Amino acid sequence: MSYCRKGNWNENLENLINKQINMELFASHSYKSLYSYFKSDSVGFPGIAEFFKKSSDEEMEHAEKFIQYQNIRGGKVRITAIDSPNFDFNENGETSLLFQAIRYALELEQQVYESILNISKSCDDVGLEDFLDEFVKEQLEGQYELGIKLKQLERIGKDGHGLIHYDTEMFK
Repeated sequence: MSYCRKGNWNENLENLINKQINMELFASHSYKSLYSYFKSDSVGFPGIAEFFKKSSDEEMEHAEKFIQYQNIRGGKVRITAIDSPNFDFNENGETSLLFQAIRYALELEQQVYESILNISKSCDDVGLEDFLDEFVKEQLEGQYELGIKLKQLERIGKDGHGLIHYDTEMFK
């Protein structure tokens, strides 16, 4: 048993933090897959690709922070197998590939947010609450930004010139 634990960290919280670590790793993996998809010359949207690369790096940082926190509290980190992301965009659908990808990202961020809220609701631990505050705020801001992007892409529709311009703006 950890010397740090000393009765201040229970098994339920340890399991919830491990679940969050794995969720953050899945989000990073998903965003890295989106980066690869859009970076391909067969898809050709390098701006949105870079956006997803940055998002992947950010989610990996979150996973590392949760790992660090688990260790500080005396818990045991358990990393499980990471599922393959499940996105199947339809070029011939009613919405653009960019819209579909941003909608996927928003749904993923909402799942991460719900998981963090679940941890918060399940604990009576001031230290953990303080730690989670940064993530709650960041998730809300991220969802807002994705919502703005969705509205913009909704207005652009499937206009090729508009999408290329939008993608170019993502580089800035």
